[in-house]
This record gives sequence, structure tokens and C-alpha cells, in this order.
Amino acid sequence: MEESLQNEAESLDGIAERLADLSIDLLSQAIKGDQESVRVERELQKARRSIVKAAEILRSVSGRSRD
Repeated sequence: MEESLQNEAESLDGIAERLADLSIDLLSQAIKGDQESVRVERELQKARRSIVKAAEILRSVSGRSRD
């Protein structure tokens, strides 16, 4: 069970990284004047933070910290 939780935490880490990359793309668009990108990027960051927190919770339940 612990290994399964660790695997899920790692999957969430990957999702969080992809969301961070998308966020950078949105910020680039915002710099070019796309105001909608600013709003979407803020919401994306909220989602990313929640995913990071979920991964941390899974790690704490499995008894492993992030390496």
C-alpha cells in the first residue's frame, strides 16, 4: 500500500510540473497583453498548489518524504 501511495504522489508531482509549465506559457501571453491569460494563470496556480499539497499528504500517509 505504501508503494502505491508513493507512486500516486509521484504521478501528482508530474501533473504539478506540467501545470507549472502551462503557467509559464500563460504568463508569456499575459506579458503580450492577453488579460484573460492572467486570470487563467491564477486559477491554474491554485490547482497546482492543491495537487502539490495532495502529493505531500500521500507521502505523509505512506511514511516517506520527498527525495
